[in-house]
Amino acid sequence: MREKEKTRVIWRHPQGRFEIQETEHFSPYDHCTYYTRECVFTPQDDARGLCSEVPTGIFVPELCTPQKGVQGPVSDVDVDQWCEWYKAGKNVADIAEMARRSKATVAARLRTRGLLPDPVPRVTDEEVREMARLFASGLSVREVAKATKRNMRTVREHLRETRAIR
Repeated sequence: MREKEKTRVIWRHPQGRFEIQETEHFSPYDHCTYYTRECVFTPQDDARGLCSEVPTGIFVPELCTPQKGVQGPVSDVDVDQWCEWYKAGKNVADIAEMARRSKATVAARLRTRGLLPDPVPRVTDEEVREMARLFASGLSVREVAKATKRNMRTVREHLRETRAIR
């Protein structure tokens, strides 16, 4: 035998937009009473008519700005604008945020226009031979790094590869 559910209003919005209702239920399986609370819109009491504009079901507002990565291909006009921003003192991260593009995309396009330097080039075989020769002549790893204008760790890794250092 099922008991009748009892619902009561716990709190009502001062302007009547919604109310919090508590409902008493009886569980036939556990043989106990439990309570649920829910927020219920009250369109008939809404003084401003806000609830009547909200459709039933889940309301998902539209995005004000498009999401990052859905703009399509980069146009020359966009790259021209990015170049102006970069010349005006903006950094790559700021331009990427304003243009809603990735930092890698912005940096690559600025690099093609000659505004950003190329990333550090790979170490050539000639440079590795020069590093090994300098190290064999008695210079330290630090001095070899300074002479070749490379990072000390890079020099050490290449010297280990050539077995000039252990």
